[in-house]
Amino acid sequence: MASQDLRSILLFIAAMLTLTGVRAESVSTSQPAVPKISAREVRDIGYVWVDVPHNFRLKIRVPRPFNVQDADTNVQCAGIAMTGGYSLKSRAAPEGLIVIDGRQVSPHTTRMDGGVLDIRGSQASLVRRSAVQPASPLTSQIYSQPILIFDGKIDGTFKKGKANRIALGKYVDGQIFMVMAFNGSRGGMSAVTLRQFAVDVGALTPRKVDWLLAFDGGPSAFIKVAGQRSVSATNGKIVSYLCAEPEND
Repeated sequence: MASQDLRSILLFIAAMLTLTGVRAESVSTSQPAVPKISAREVRDIGYVWVDVPHNFRLKIRVPRPFNVQDADTNVQCAGIAMTGGYSLKSRAAPEGLIVIDGRQVSPHTTRMDGGVLDIRGSQASLVRRSAVQPASPLTSQIYSQPILIFDGKIDGTFKKGKANRIALGKYVDGQIFMVMAFNGSRGGMSAVTLRQFAVDVGALTPRKVDWLLAFDGGPSAFIKVAGQRSVSATNGKIVSYLCAEPEND
């Protein structure tokens, strides 16, 4: 992608996010590997998604809980970070399974169905909760719900409420992407239903989506590119997040 094309995309993102009350900042094009960032406004809803470069590896972080507005100083990631995991009740600790390099750091404490992101080296896959296998020493896993798209199709039935949404997905060609939907003009909460989010993501992304797993949205949704301010609409609590960074980091 030419430098001018990248700058044009980022200027469009900055303008769109400013209209919806969300902060944005230009990404330096002097860095050797700038992730592809795209944005679109649909029905007054801002959509931002980032294609994760193939040489980036997904990692799970479980920090001390912090507010979304403090993500710029608390997120430790040399690439792209996003809200990860699931915390419904207290928002003071993860409430679903988290395993990092074979060590369980959070037990599975919910009976809800959903999916587990299974990370083995440079490979990431989505497994239904009922089919999860014990993690090996080199495996990391994180639970969330609901699964929005599975095997290329919208999966199941969803709650009808509207909120900010954030999800991790995978194209059929194997590339991972992060996507967020928000509406800053309405307090950052009343954005889109889960089903409409899944439909919109399938229509907006440039390639067919293999799977899409929703993470803790609402006031906790954020995406952050290293060296830039985070994209977020409200001030929720972060208890865990995903980081995709160059494999040698």
